[in-house]
Amino acid sequence: MKQSIFGIDQKYLIQLKLSPDDVIILSWLKSFTNSGKQEYIQKNNKIFYWVKYSKIIDDLPILGITKDICIGRVFSKLCGENKERPELYPLEKFLLRDGKLNKTYFRFRDGAIDRMEDATMINSFSADLDTSKRKNKVNKENKSNLHPNVSEIIEMLSNKKKNGETSLFKFVKPDGKNYTKSIKKFQNWCYDLYNGRFNLNCTNQLSDWFKKQYSYYLTEQGKEKILKCKGNWNYILKLFIEATNNYSKWFDASSEKVNKDSLPKHPSSFIFNPINGSSMFLLCLDKKPSCEREAQADKSFNIVDPPIRKICNRIYNNKMDGLIFWNKIKKIIDWYKKHRGILKQRFENQYFISSINEFMDEYISYLEEKYETIWLKNIGTDCPTFSSFLSAHDE
Repeated sequence: MKQSIFGIDQKYLIQLKLSPDDVIILSWLKSFTNSGKQEYIQKNNKIFYWVKYSKIIDDLPILGITKDICIGRVFSKLCGENKERPELYPLEKFLLRDGKLNKTYFRFRDGAIDRMEDATMINSFSADLDTSKRKNKVNKENKSNLHPNVSEIIEMLSNKKKNGETSLFKFVKPDGKNYTKSIKKFQNWCYDLYNGRFNLNCTNQLSDWFKKQYSYYLTEQGKEKILKCKGNWNYILKLFIEATNNYSKWFDASSEKVNKDSLPKHPSSFIFNPINGSSMFLLCLDKKPSCEREAQADKSFNIVDPPIRKICNRIYNNKMDGLIFWNKIKKIIDWYKKHRGILKQRFENQYFISSINEFMDEYISYLEEKYETIWLKNIGTDCPTFSSFLSAHDE
């Protein structure tokens, strides 16, 4: 039997009873999610892509499918709908209801690509599938030896723990000359580090959402460490030790992100995941994870425009809860935008309503004048000081 079809292991397809049409659509979706032309949303720190069924019909006339509903049935099957174990299937669905318009978004489940390309991974994923042959099932296409330095890195990773107890990564360790496709991918990423191609093949391929969400961790120091890897296996091993030590902290309950399920479990997708353009390896080169509350505070802070931040920092002090403070400021900004028209009528001759910056400057100045020490309870639209501030300008 041919090992794979359209890059997907046939044993995987047989185990899940997927048809040739299913395979073609899966292959199309893999290419689509890497195209950079997708519409996507983020839900619980997971990226879901909108799939326009008519686009599939146009792109794949070989299927002979002419109705959107038929494509929808294929996607329902690939999500494992009405199956006893839907988590075994490659896709996960999210339905967005926006008024009268419904949009269906999809993502590959965590680890799905590894399992699709390497059927041995199925057995470590589900005890319901045949596990008796697990130890001997490896990809026979990969018969050359692993590089000894890569083997040393893999051995180190196999012993890494999260929370001091459970294994940080889950993968089938190489056995002699045989190893899985996922391990082959891992070795290729290591070669990119050694040959100085990692920035070109991975760092420059990060998705916009990933760079925006985790800009705090993507530092110049991290980039410099990548550059030092060129031609130096000892440094690469040292860097993996440092990065995985930091990565283990992401699984702590107090660390971001809240949903740990989306954190990669295989070394290959830890270095770089081409499906969603992410790399936890890069995030862990220079910093440990922030606590979840600090991370949310940073996001609230970044929503506020820089000129308003500067104004509000006049009353902010380190004893204040950053998350609460910047959320209160955001609510004031939202309140102003909603009531701007009413304010113009109410305070026709008052200059402070002409822009949000002037309004916030006037409000902060009022608090500074009224209170020697300002507490969080004095700030925001939900406390008496805001009403008294507006009343003061009625005079």
